[in-house]
Amino acid sequence: MEKEETESSDDNTTQYSIHPPFDFPYFLLLQGYSHRQDFVIYLMSGTTTIFGCCRAHCNGEDEERLKVDILLFAPDVLPQHCCVRRLDSNTGEHRKTSTMLKPLHGAPVTRNGFLLKEEVELNPGDLVGLGKHYLFMFKDPTSTSGSLQTLRG
Repeated sequence: MEKEETESSDDNTTQYSIHPPFDFPYFLLLQGYSHRQDFVIYLMSGTTTIFGCCRAHCNGEDEERLKVDILLFAPDVLPQHCCVRRLDSNTGEHRKTSTMLKPLHGAPVTRNGFLLKEEVELNPGDLVGLGKHYLFMFKDPTSTSGSLQTLRG
């Protein structure tokens, strides 16, 4: 993160420049719950990522069973709220990577405002809601379709 001073000398505000990743898909936080605990960017560096919360009453056995990769802090986020998977498929000469979003345990998860009941494919620019508090934009700089959409739009 780079710190940049504003041009106005009598203004004491500071701007920060955050450079998004270019080699992995990520979720950009648009609305969160805790400004002290939430991050702006959540990186998807593995093939499977579980979003959820950490309950203080977990013991060692439950903690292992309820593996969470991305911790969220709103009270309506379940211990394992949703799963994001990256799937590679080869069809002849074309190699495609799909990103799939699946609600877990009946958790409230939306894509572009629609409540999900089953696993769906995410596209770059999709808005993902988790519970009543979190809203993310899915970004995939590795997607060729995302680059084409950017060029067309």
